[in-house]
Amino acid sequence: TSARRLRERLSELVGLDQDALKTRYQAALRSEGEAGSKGGGIGFLRLARGSSSQLKFDFVDAPINPDIKIFNLTVTVD
Repeated sequence: TSARRLRERLSELVGLDQDALKTRYQAALRSEGEAGSKGGGIGFLRLARGSSSQLKFDFVDAPINPDIKIFNLTVTVD
């Protein structure tokens, strides 16, 4: 599912230090992107690079329909 793929990508970013985030960001700018991607990867890299702490994210079931996920992302900027 989309939520699972997004969780995997963000989990990778959470473990990276600033040097690794910079390297991955530069590589993403040079690449053509993944097939089927909607382009959020560079945006998440920019958020992670600008954050003063690790990104925090979660998916919760929508109250009306548990098949729909609500995505919460917390970015701390000082």
